[in-house]
Amino acid sequence: MVLIFGPETISYRDVARVIEWCFPAGVRVISFYDCQNGINSNLIFEAICKFSKPNVQNIKWGKSFSQDIKEESKKQINGYIWKPKLVVNVYKREDGLDSLLRIVEELHNSGVKNVDQNTLGELMSKRISAPDPDLAVICGQAMSYFGFLPWHLRITQFL
Repeated sequence: MVLIFGPETISYRDVARVIEWCFPAGVRVISFYDCQNGINSNLIFEAICKFSKPNVQNIKWGKSFSQDIKEESKKQINGYIWKPKLVVNVYKREDGLDSLLRIVEELHNSGVKNVDQNTLGELMSKRISAPDPDLAVICGQAMSYFGFLPWHLRITQFL
């Protein structure tokens, strides 16, 4: 699942609630994307520690979370065993269309003449190692994916 934010202000309490909801719903990977790079991974971590501390032991902090957050997460567990059931990622604009442009530029500079869909798909998947989301929830007034990872949207249902 991915939440795509438009230009609206992000509520970290609501982000923590969505992460909490993922556990009983069986969601294994949740990603957040903001076209303005305004999502602060530190604030997501702080919101989880404040509003959903028992779930810290069940979260693997993925893309865009610093090593410091990952270390602090282990300290927050305090006697529990780390058993991640959910991967949380934060994507930025440069992970989407900008990344696709860099891949095309690299292919051009390396002299590749023929590129098929599978080759391009493999190169893109190496940059972003997350599964295609089954559901994308667009938060805001505009129905747009705001430049989110276009190769991850082939089979995605939008809400």
